[in-house]
Amino acid sequence: MKLQSQLYLFPGSVIFLTLCILFSMYWLWKQSNTVFEHQNYITEINTRVHQLETNLYLYEKAPSIQYQKRWELQHQALTRLLNNAPALPAEQQTLLNSIKGLNRGVPILFQRLLMLSQRQREAPAPLKQHINEKLIAQLQTIIEDSHQLTAMVRLQMRDNSTKQMIIIASLLLLGSALLTILAVNLSSRIRSHLDTLRGGVKELEAGNFQHQLDTTRSDEFADFIHEFNSMKQTLEETTISRDALQKEIEQRTYALKHIASTDPLTQVFNRRKLQEQAELEIARARRHDEPLSVLLLDADHFKSINDEYGHSVGDLVLIHLCRLSESVMRENDLIARYGGEEFVILLPHTGLQGANELAARIQSHLKDYPFRSEEEIIPLTVSIGIACLETETSFADLIGDADKALYDAKESGRNCIKSFKPLNPDVDSRGSLH
Repeated sequence: MKLQSQLYLFPGSVIFLTLCILFSMYWLWKQSNTVFEHQNYITEINTRVHQLETNLYLYEKAPSIQYQKRWELQHQALTRLLNNAPALPAEQQTLLNSIKGLNRGVPILFQRLLMLSQRQREAPAPLKQHINEKLIAQLQTIIEDSHQLTAMVRLQMRDNSTKQMIIIASLLLLGSALLTILAVNLSSRIRSHLDTLRGGVKELEAGNFQHQLDTTRSDEFADFIHEFNSMKQTLEETTISRDALQKEIEQRTYALKHIASTDPLTQVFNRRKLQEQAELEIARARRHDEPLSVLLLDADHFKSINDEYGHSVGDLVLIHLCRLSESVMRENDLIARYGGEEFVILLPHTGLQGANELAARIQSHLKDYPFRSEEEIIPLTVSIGIACLETETSFADLIGDADKALYDAKESGRNCIKSFKPLNPDVDSRGSLH
């Protein structure tokens, strides 16, 4: 390349590097706007759900058509908001789909509550209270999922900023190296040393960072040789840093997946992870014509434990319940926190008899190993509802059947086991408890 061409190439490289940096900054601005849009969208979801929760409280205090209509309008607004979601990454979209699924169950529970409120004399008060608590728990779960979605958006914002900084730093490093080489080549005094430089560049392209050019020269080229060797050392350090960064990203990704699928208190699976695993296990059970059962556990009089001993002790009691349950479960069984003091145990390859045996072992272990605090022993019992997979039963229907059995267990005095059995094997929406 002629000297004149090199003179043109030098400012051209500067302009190209500047354009690359400006483009990267513009890309960061676009990404930041998208993330802020996502954050505003999630904030609006939180606001809508809190409005539903407030209006439900007002309706409980003073039932009226006005509060009923207002609640329905607010839920319609929330549904439209969820259906008009912006484009989200895969993990965030999965969590949003979970919120949509929970939202579809909210109006059903509210309509049941309206029916019971209109038939106050016929409807038992415990049933009305149970449905009201489930509706509030459903709304709280939506709020918790939206908070997780907010945390994911914030993490996305930090990741985008980190990536942009790496891109800009790489562009600056590459541009500096290129401009340094071009500037040195402008001098006609180093033409005799180009072969030496070419050999060093070939070693660098081959990935041989240990190769060093001869630094014993005493002319002007010695300074360039030192710079070149220093550049290779910097590039080697950058390569090592990149590997470390990749490892850190993988560790954070694993931690994020763990957080998204685990209940933070008890360290068992959360409701979203339960839904995913249950759909897989139900599909597998149908494909291989194998049994599958579900246990729905509810800690008896848990509110009394919180009131008497405090919420911190109550948390430890729930952890104790999970650990004892895990100790009698099989390796392929799955336990998840369903909400509050309710837990679900998914039992693949297990029929009604096996489910009853496990439920009995759990109650027996709770009796033999009560929770021991520093000051006293706190006994704990659980009511358990059992439901088994039928030919056309979905996971939602399975949980609904187990919930009916659990309700019957509570009505029977608690600390007992009840199972749900369909009256007609071909119809799983109607059944009897025994």
